[in-house]
Amino acid sequence: MLSVAVAACLLLTSATPAAGTSPVPAGLVGASTQYLFHAGARVPYCLYVPHTPRPASGYPLVLALHGGGDDQTKYFVGYDHGALLRAAEKVGMVVAAPRTRPYGGYGPAEEDEVLAARTDVMRKLPIDPDRVYLFGHSMGGQGALEIAAAYRSGFAAVASFAGPLDARRGAALKGFPVYIAHGDHDEVVPVEASRRLVRLLINHDVPVKYHEIPGADHNSAVAAEMPAMLAWLATHRRHGK
Repeated sequence: MLSVAVAACLLLTSATPAAGTSPVPAGLVGASTQYLFHAGARVPYCLYVPHTPRPASGYPLVLALHGGGDDQTKYFVGYDHGALLRAAEKVGMVVAAPRTRPYGGYGPAEEDEVLAARTDVMRKLPIDPDRVYLFGHSMGGQGALEIAAAYRSGFAAVASFAGPLDARRGAALKGFPVYIAHGDHDEVVPVEASRRLVRLLINHDVPVKYHEIPGADHNSAVAAEMPAMLAWLATHRRHGK
């Protein structure tokens, strides 16, 4: 399974150089499989670098967390054949999709792997440290919210599609920008979970944007929502920066 996942990233690799105020290694432009050493293991993640000129301050970066049963390739080959990458290209954003385990949520070990991927990307590429974001769908959306709550000082905003959050973590997001989307016909995560979460976040003075999509189930509207989510993320910088 791992070799298939690695190949899925590599199939999309482009060697076209990126424009900008400083060069980016040609092998990193487009989609590629990258590796980091974490917890004694060589761990793959998928990386996408846009072909657009990079800002003088560096590229914005979004960490895309996969849902249950998926892996790091999901956002590169799934969701309408890479809708997230097309959205990232339009806003000039780097995408990094960590591997993590396919089930069981984002516990401490998975959070560490996500943070390690962020560090590795920032070592390899000129990234604006004040424009680093979290995004995820379902289990990945929950993980994105949880990591934002636990490590908010390292991120500028978070976007979650059908990702629930433990109510006890809501207060930790006070003042932190959150985008939540959910289909009102979701058969996996009931839409009421996001409705309750939005009410909770508002009560904790969280600046939250909520989009409830009529007729959409757990998966049908995720790809269509990605351009709006990434465009919204791209408008935010770390608080006070």
